[in-house]
This record gives sequence, C-alpha cells and structure tokens, in this order.
Amino acid sequence: MEKYYRILGVRQDATIEEIKKAYRQQVRKYHPDVNSSRDAARKLLEIQKAYEELVRQAPTALAVVEDNETELAVRRALQAYKRKQKKRMGIMLVALLLLALVGVYGFSDLFQPSELILTHGGKTWELDLKSVGYDGKNPDTINRRQLGLWLKLVKKEVDKPAVDARMKRLGDPIQPSRSGMVMDTDVIENEWISRIPKIVNRPQEIPMIPQAPKVTEEQLQLVDRQRIGKYTTYFNPDNRSRAANIRLSSRAIDGVVLNPGDVFSFNQTVGQRTQERGYEPVTKIVQGEYSEGVGGGVSQTSSTLFNCVDNAGLEVLSRFSYSKTPTYVPAGRDATVAWNEPDFRFKNNLNAPVVIRTKLKTDALTVEIYSTPDVKVDRNPVKPASKRLPPEQSVTPGQPSDHIELPPDYNRPDSHHSSKNDSGTGDGTVDSGDSGSSHRSDGQTGDLSGADATAGDTGGQAGGDTSGMTGSTGGTDMGSTGSSSGDAGQSTGGTTGSTGTDPGSTGDVGTDTGTTGTDGTTSGTGDSGSSDSTGTDASSQGTTGSGGTPQPNGGTGSM
Repeated sequence: MEKYYRILGVRQDATIEEIKKAYRQQVRKYHPDVNSSRDAARKLLEIQKAYEELVRQAPTALAVVEDNETELAVRRALQAYKRKQKKRMGIMLVALLLLALVGVYGFSDLFQPSELILTHGGKTWELDLKSVGYDGKNPDTINRRQLGLWLKLVKKEVDKPAVDARMKRLGDPIQPSRSGMVMDTDVIENEWISRIPKIVNRPQEIPMIPQAPKVTEEQLQLVDRQRIGKYTTYFNPDNRSRAANIRLSSRAIDGVVLNPGDVFSFNQTVGQRTQERGYEPVTKIVQGEYSEGVGGGVSQTSSTLFNCVDNAGLEVLSRFSYSKTPTYVPAGRDATVAWNEPDFRFKNNLNAPVVIRTKLKTDALTVEIYSTPDVKVDRNPVKPASKRLPPEQSVTPGQPSDHIELPPDYNRPDSHHSSKNDSGTGDGTVDSGDSGSSHRSDGQTGDLSGADATAGDTGGQAGGDTSGMTGSTGGTDMGSTGSSSGDAGQSTGGTTGSTGTDPGSTGDVGTDTGTTGTDGTTSGTGDSGSSDSTGTDASSQGTTGSGGTPQPNGGTGSM
C-alpha cells in the first residue's frame, strides 16, 4: 500500500479527499491530450491502479464519494491509448506484408502500372490491365469480355469503314464505292494477349486491315439482269379514280434500288396520299379491301409488291393483312397500308443489290424484282391472283372505309401479320372466286410468279372458271416488254372451252429483249386439271376440245 501513496504523492494518513485531489492532479499531468508520450501512458496506468487500490481500502462511506467524472475521464484516456496501440500494430502488419510482396515480385513489378498502350494516327489509348483482372504475369487472368468492350470503343474511333456504291433509282447517277481500313481486333485478342508480358507498358501500333465495299459500281450496273420475283394483280379500269391511284403509287416504287441490308418502307417511298400530290378520292372500292379515303386502291400496289417480295425470298419485316376473303389477291395475301400505319416493310437480305420494277397495263399491275446475274436466291412459290375481278362496293368519297386496329404483334417479323411463310400454295387448290391455279413443269403445285427462262423455271398460269363456265384463253400482251402471254383456257365442269382474248396475263420469254410477244395456240379441253406451259412461255388461244390433255399447236411467242 505504501507504494500506492507514493505514486499519488500523498501521506499514508491522507484523507479520501486529499487522495482524490492528488489523483486529479496526476491525471491532468499525464493525460494523452497533454502528454502523448509512451511513458505518460504507462504512468497514467499506474496512477489509475494506485487510486483504485486506495479507494478500495478506504471505508465504504468514503468510497461512495468517488469522483465519477474524474474516473470517466481516466477510462476514456486509457481507451484512447489502447486504440493507438492497435493502430500502431496494424501499420506494422501492413509494412510487413508490403515487404513480403516486394520480396516475391520485386519493387518495380509491384508499383509499376501494367498498361496496354495502343497508338494510331498520332493518338494514344491506354488500358490499365489490372482493371480487367491482370495479375502482372499470367495472361489468362485477363477478363476477355471487359478487354473486348474496351477494344470496341477504340475500334469505333480508328475505323474508316468502306463505303458502298449507291444508286437511288435505276438510271440515276451512281455514287462510287470506296475501300476502307478497319482495326483488326482479332490479332490483338488472339495473338497479342498471349504475349502480353512482353508488350505491356510499351506503345503498340494498332493493326489495320483493308475492308472492301459490299456493293460496287459494276454490281449496280447489272442490278436489273436477273429477275428473282414477279407477281400480277388485276383491277377494273372503269373505276378511273382507283385505277389512277394504282398507277400513281406503282410509279412511286418503280426503279427503287436497295443495297444489301437496306429496308424498304412503302409509306416512306410512296409518301402521303393527298389530292395535292395527285391522289384521288374514290366512290367505289373492291369488296373486302380497306381504303383510307383519298388514294383508294393503293393497297393493291402494296399487296402486289408484297407477293413479289415473298416470291423473291426477301425478308418481310412488317405486313398487315386486312382482307378475310379473296380480293385482288387470295385471302390473307394482302399488305394493307394507310398513313402512317399500317406500313409494308421488307429488307434486302441478299448479298447483292435489288431493284423494283412495275409494269402497268389497262387492267393489270405487275411488280418484278431484279438483281445481279450471279446472285443466289431461295425463292418461294406464291399463289397467283385471280383474273376474275371481285365485286365492288360504294364508299363515301374521301372517308376511310373502316377503322383499323393493329394487333400487338404487328411489327414482329415472326408474327402471322408479317410472316413470309403463309403463301398458301401447298395444295394447288383454288379459293372461292379464284379463277385458276398454277403448276410447274416438275409436277409441283404452286405458282412461281411467272419465272422466266432466265431463272430456269418453266411454270405458267392457267386461267379457268371454277363453276364450269367457259374458260378464257390467252391473248396478246399489250403492255410489258420482252414477254408473251402464257395462259391457256380451261373449265372445271367438263364444258367446252371457247376462244377469246386475255390482255392481262404475261409470261416471260428468254431474256426480255424488249419486244412484245406473239400468241401461239394450243388446244384446250374440258378436263378439270390446269394446263401447263412449257419452257418457252408462249401464250395460246384455247380452241374447242374434248377429253384428253392439252396439246401444243406449235405457236411460240416472238422475242
């Protein structure tokens, strides 16, 4: 006990008040706020212990008057001292760890950055490889996905892509193509990264490779050499306003050239149908079709184009079918349009440019799609349109004939509204009101839309009557060049065929030299099957026949 009195600096007979006073004085002297040395901290611990022992030995009544405030201050001081001690220990442990790392990796490897430095055209791009997982030695530790994202950003800045040749419409001046230079990211990702320790922190010139244009001037000069799709629909020429709208809209799409990947929009190409632009309000429309008022009949142009596009195997992006019954096309084969929606849109998914061509006769509209001679096309058989005109109905001029509600999946390419696989040609049957079916020379049913000798098809349309009426026969092609009509009359009920003239059907001969085809003749029969035309696609007049199969009579279309 004597040493405790000595530590506090009081006599052994000191009262509790004198002990407390001495204790406070010592605490103030050695408190960390006043004296931060290690000796002061140890002295403070001794003072605290001495004070506690002397108070514990004092009478209970006197011990109760202990100065709690002073005690609390001392305890706080001791806690602060212990925290400092822990901090010092932490610093020592970190220092030891750093020394260990320096021993393993070396001082320069530990603190020097690991950067991938790319240069091109006087510019520099730097990537801290540690930010993408690099451990400084093993290339496999690099996160390839994060590296690829960074390389894409650099590529966007350095690439000078090739420019394709372009021609807005057939016959327009051709904008020349231009070769490009693009960043070769494959070399960096597949060759450089495997030897990254040797090139890290050393500037590397970005590898560039030439890029050729996808479309050249030569391809555009040959864009109308091979026909890859064709479709014909018929209309009433006496409905003059409607016929005028068909004529105006078909001219708007004629000659449009699409490069690979280009998207065609009917509404954007044709434009808004207004009287100021020449479109007319109609008083009569085809029963079952939709008319937006001014410009009635325009959907026949878009529907003819759709079936031609489908025949050519191009990718349909959006199409809306309004008709539930046969109109100028078989049921469900229309591409009804209105401003702004619905629209008919398709994409040139070939590796060559294509061009749209339209041909207008007195009562028939033909849309064809051409491309370069060497293009490979996966064509679709498409059911032909009926030559027998559907009935018409009266409408209020300038007013929409109906209200269209687009389905939720209208813009989905895989929806039934825009799918190109619903051609309805598998069984070769004739829909109600459809006047004929078509056959190919290889025995398959379904129309190939008048594929000519250029494409290697020998199919032709066969016109007839579904109710046993007299079949109409082929006539002279009055409107299209390089073709001759290819229809042979027939009837399904066993009645006798009669001769006549069909100004609407066409069948191409050879390579389209630009002259009008001349009719040949074949003998028609009352058989219920459809007659086929041979590879020359010559048109014929049906003569009275009975039984048997149609026989050629030696006539061919002139070239």
